[in-house]
Amino acid sequence: MLKAAKDLPLHLICTTLEQYTADAQTSVLYRTPLMTGKLAWEVEKYFDIAGWLSVTGSARAQKRLLQVQPFQGTRAKDRTPQGRLGSRIEDPTMQVIYSACYEGVKPPQVLITEEEERAEQAADTALKGSSDVDEASVA
Repeated sequence: MLKAAKDLPLHLICTTLEQYTADAQTSVLYRTPLMTGKLAWEVEKYFDIAGWLSVTGSARAQKRLLQVQPFQGTRAKDRTPQGRLGSRIEDPTMQVIYSACYEGVKPPQVLITEEEERAEQAADTALKGSSDVDEASVA
């Protein structure tokens, strides 16, 4: 079904929950879409953009970040010309993504500081055992 959807003359957006999956050879944990078996590892090949959306901040000042490049166990990709989306997009909308892909407009980028990287690693460690996850894998 995904192979057929790939060639449709329209834009297709799919969302899934996430899961942590261990690589069978290295035992490294990766964030993957919540899908069965090999599909969790292979689903991104059917899409030009596969990202991971996270929400940070307080209820009044939420910030959404779309990770579209692999980073610390997060599987993601950007198959746009010259990687036009960058690595992370702040407060992504379909208009921002479309403009970056087809009009060459650079989306708002988020630079990762060392402090944010350490906080993200700590949060990842805490989430691995938690079943209450507020993040989604987006393909």
